[in-house]
Parts: sequence; C-alpha cells; structure tokens
Amino acid sequence: ALAKPAILPSVTLNEILPSPEGQDAAEEWIELLNNSDSAIDVAGWQITDTKGNIKSYAFPINTQIPGQGYLVLARPNTKITLNNDSDGLQLINKGVVVETIKYAKAPKGQSFNRTESGWVWSKNLTPGSKNVISNLENKNQLKTEEQKIAKKLGEKKRAANVSEQVPE
Repeated sequence: ALAKPAILPSVTLNEILPSPEGQDAAEEWIELLNNSDSAIDVAGWQITDTKGNIKSYAFPINTQIPGQGYLVLARPNTKITLNNDSDGLQLINKGVVVETIKYAKAPKGQSFNRTESGWVWSKNLTPGSKNVISNLENKNQLKTEEQKIAKKLGEKKRAANVSEQVPE
C-alpha cells in the first residue's frame, strides 16, 4: 500500500459522479471538501479533467468553501465531462497541482468517494454532505481487487501445469 500523506490539503476533491442514472450532460457533478475549520476562498483555483476532450474550470471571484464544508460543481457550470470509461481530475491552485485522482470504468449511478482507505464507488450519492460508504461496498471492492490478483496468479499456475504435462 502507498504511504498516506500526513495531512490532506485544506481543499480536496471528495466525491464525483461520472455516470449518473440520468443524462451525463445535466447530472454529472464534482464535490470539493474544505478540511480546515475556516472558510477558504478558491477564486482563481482550477479543476481540469485529464482524458479525452480536456476542459478546465476556473472558480469565479468570491467562491468560498465554508470550514468543514462542501462545494458541489455541476457539469452544466464547469463544462467538464467525466468520461465513463476512465478519466481523472486535477485540482490546481496558482498553477500548482494540489491533487490528482484517476478512475477506471465508472459504474452507472455510482459516485466515486474519498474514504480513509482510498477511493471507492458507492450507490449512496451524497453531494454537499459527508460521504457514506457501506462496509459491504468497501469490502466488495477490496475483494474484487483481491480476486483480480488471485486470478492473475491462477493463470500463471495453470500455464505452468500445462507445460509440465507435455510428454518428452
């Protein structure tokens, strides 16, 4: 596992919805979280996606995120398209990339959520409030990763068994 940074930046990407049940163009969103106790002015900060038709959104003047608060950005406002097959986002402050996230295939109707143990998909959409991930969702995603690894190992073993059966 990767070492976790000791302190999260004050403002972080917190939850995104790349593949909503409805129309992507109308219903996709990106949520930011202010981890500090005081309001932060993010005017001039930018968010940009990282794949396909890359768009960048600059926060307008007087955009504040309250202490321990959220800011939800709807796609019609940002014009950022979150690709369903895979994409990523960068949060940029004065030209410095504060954070980068990436995801592979986005399940329909699920949001990608920051958790203490990493990013996970959830059917529980919580724009503008604390992420709520069921233990089951968390376990299932960890299990899926373990299964992928086990499958790869299994394929290697099978390949070895086949070659052993070849008569001299």
